[in-house]
Amino acid sequence: MVSISLPNTTETLCSCTKAYFRRTPSGYIRILFLKNSMDPAFIGKHFDGGFFRVEQPVELPEYLVDNYGLKEDKIYTGQYRVREFPRVLSVDFEPSEKNNQKGRRLQN
Repeated sequence: MVSISLPNTTETLCSCTKAYFRRTPSGYIRILFLKNSMDPAFIGKHFDGGFFRVEQPVELPEYLVDNYGLKEDKIYTGQYRVREFPRVLSVDFEPSEKNNQKGRRLQN
């Protein structure tokens, strides 16, 4: 299920978590994961150590790319910094060293 929830934000549901999608100021996808919709084991596995690991490239749906005017149509492999807020874990999927642990990227 996908619905528009806030201006410039798309909300989607899956069996694991509820998340909001936004565009970063530099034109990439930002995902805001709602903490209260995630199992603690899921958080521990996927957000451990302040980084979110992407092990295989992820194709973004065309509607997200088109609606947000994103620079990329996929999320690349790598480790992306997680920013924690009281209710959400935020991850900017920008292919840059500032989001990857020590600039190291996993190879495709």
